Amino acid sequence: MPPRPFFIRPEDALQKSIVSYCRLVLPDGWLVFSVPNGSNKSISAARIAKETGLLAGVSDLIVIGPNRKVLFVEVKTAKGVVSPEQYKFLESVRVMGFHGAIWRSVDDAANTFKALGVQVKGELQ
Repeated sequence: MPPRPFFIRPEDALQKSIVSYCRLVLPDGWLVFSVPNGSNKSISAARIAKETGLLAGVSDLIVIGPNRKVLFVEVKTAKGVVSPEQYKFLESVRVMGFHGAIWRSVDDAANTFKALGVQVKGELQ
């Protein structure tokens, strides 16, 4: 039996590109990491995850830099829909003084860094 073809969801492919871009252009000392909230889990694994701190709506990526720069980023494709829980989470972090954003492209990441005055190592072509 031939192996099943590997399929990556469009949103995952976009997030992979954004993470690669961030790690390429952000200065040393910045952290970029994902929060695997949306992964498919069995019922028992989902229950354990919730009991150990899983929170609906938490952003896909967290980007942390010097001088207390912290960004919470929801990654969505051009047609992706932001859930009410995701909007609520982003609004909560904004009220606390952090940056919350929805990125639908690598350009959105570049524009956010520019708006925040982050000196990146390169520019998009």
